[in-house]
Amino acid sequence: MILLKLAWRNLWKNRRRTLITMAMIAVGFALALISLGLADGFHNQMIRNAVRLGSGNLTVEHRDYLAEPSNDKLVARASALRDAIRGIPGIRNVSERIIVMGLIYTTDNSAGVAILGVDPSSDMTRKTLEPKIIEGRYLKDDDKRGVLIGADLARRLRASLGGKAVVTAQDASGQISSQLVRVRGVFRTGIEEMDGYFAQVSLPLARALLGVSEGATQLAVFLENEKDQAKVKREIEPLVSGSKTAVFDWQDVMPDLVLFVQMDNAGTYIFMGIIMVVVALGILNTILMSVLERTREFGLMVALGMAPRRLLVLVVLETTFLSLCSLGVGAILGLGAHLYLATHGLDMGFASQEQLTAAGAVFDSVVYSELVPARVLFLMGIVFTVTLAVGIYPAIRAARVDPVRAITKFQ
Repeated sequence: MILLKLAWRNLWKNRRRTLITMAMIAVGFALALISLGLADGFHNQMIRNAVRLGSGNLTVEHRDYLAEPSNDKLVARASALRDAIRGIPGIRNVSERIIVMGLIYTTDNSAGVAILGVDPSSDMTRKTLEPKIIEGRYLKDDDKRGVLIGADLARRLRASLGGKAVVTAQDASGQISSQLVRVRGVFRTGIEEMDGYFAQVSLPLARALLGVSEGATQLAVFLENEKDQAKVKREIEPLVSGSKTAVFDWQDVMPDLVLFVQMDNAGTYIFMGIIMVVVALGILNTILMSVLERTREFGLMVALGMAPRRLLVLVVLETTFLSLCSLGVGAILGLGAHLYLATHGLDMGFASQEQLTAAGAVFDSVVYSELVPARVLFLMGIVFTVTLAVGIYPAIRAARVDPVRAITKFQ
């Protein structure tokens, strides 16, 4: 107990230096929390948008489609499989989709296009594309000839609202197939790939283009809770076992997004590493200066019978108090900023007036902070460990003090 009292008293002998060091550690920890929260919020927002606009949290498709996309690699009995998957708890929506790579042309021009056939009333892409429509309307259920195209594609084709176009592709049997369509709407998402090379049609029209009456390229599975992804995947797998169909995570379907998140996380960790180095140097300076200033005091304590190991414990306790106080203040600052940013967000619109994109995924201009307790505790553990590690050298130096030399030299 006496060592605890001595350590606390010694910490405040030089109040100004202690407060400056505490402020430096606290601000560094708070900045690390803010950086981590914004990074996680940014990544989660990108993933949610990519999942909603892309192939869902889970994708059911031909097991070889990812490696070698082809119009003949379809999910057999897609409608029956869709209904079976919808009965699994935790499923929000299951959408049948047909993806066709083909050509679209008007009397003025032609362009390569990725055609997505969907059920207009239930597909999740509607929530993303409908607000982005700048001309016309979204597809209707009974619209068997309508097509929705991107603004850049419409400009290249010189296609007007209500105008005719022809889509051509290779059907499931390898023959060339064509269908007449009319432009019902034009959208602008800000994603170059979508605005310039994407068209959406109804599921019956896409099947007619492929020359099939049933089946789908994929079933896009959307979950109520993204944390249930692994559990739901295990429940779907028995439904497709014994066939050429397989279940894939969104990480398998969108590897570019996974790589981007990993690289961005690496940048965040480097930034936090720099903060930790600055914090460590500040702590080392404070504790080492404190030890050097009290060399004579330590010499007297050893001369009066204090064991060197108790001196070592004393200095380590001082470092511990400094770390805990700093972490407490830093947590208040960092979590306070997190709560504000989680509610109001950080507006990134000043960087560009265009829709912000990265790795082919769109994200909103306002980024909200997201922190999970495990990440906060992990970061606190790192800062605390670094603090103690840096305090070891001054503690060992204090424990090795020569009482005779310390008393005579520093008197």
